[in-house]
Amino acid sequence: MRCVGVPIARTGTQAYGPGETPITGDYVQIDRDPEEVFSPDAINAIWGKPVCNDHPSDSWGGRIDITPDNWRQLAVGSCTNPRQSDVEPDLLIADLIIYDQSAIRDIQNGKNQISCGYDADYESLGPGRGRQTNIRINHVALVDQGRCGFRCSIGDSPGKSAKVLRKPPKVLIHGALFR
Repeated sequence: MRCVGVPIARTGTQAYGPGETPITGDYVQIDRDPEEVFSPDAINAIWGKPVCNDHPSDSWGGRIDITPDNWRQLAVGSCTNPRQSDVEPDLLIADLIIYDQSAIRDIQNGKNQISCGYDADYESLGPGRGRQTNIRINHVALVDQGRCGFRCSIGDSPGKSAKVLRKPPKVLIHGALFR
């Protein structure tokens, strides 16, 4: 399945829970500036990154990176052509190629939100506030509910979930072309 123009990340402020960032606080607000999200180094690092079905985790439930040692077990597709959206300039979009039949079925059945696994540096801006820099995506995950919500999803329009696709030769859904 080829999904064209899928929003995978956005700029702006996002909420993170306890322990998700080095910034202290129960829930912290982290800024993602356009200069960081759309930096040439950040965008170039996305080419060829694996797509996985949910974020990979270790046996204790902690998130792990996809590496040369585990990609065969975890990857269900790949990410290509990352770029800033012309339509919604706060969105980073990419084309996703999904190879795994189970993941394709999940997308067709409405599992349509996207969440990126990444490394970043953090700058403290005060109590409960911070900024991400040097963002480097490790993988793009298909998830039931992502931090960005419907804005980073494969869908037919903002705020609506993907339609169930049975056997269409081509369908354009919220900027994502299914073939």
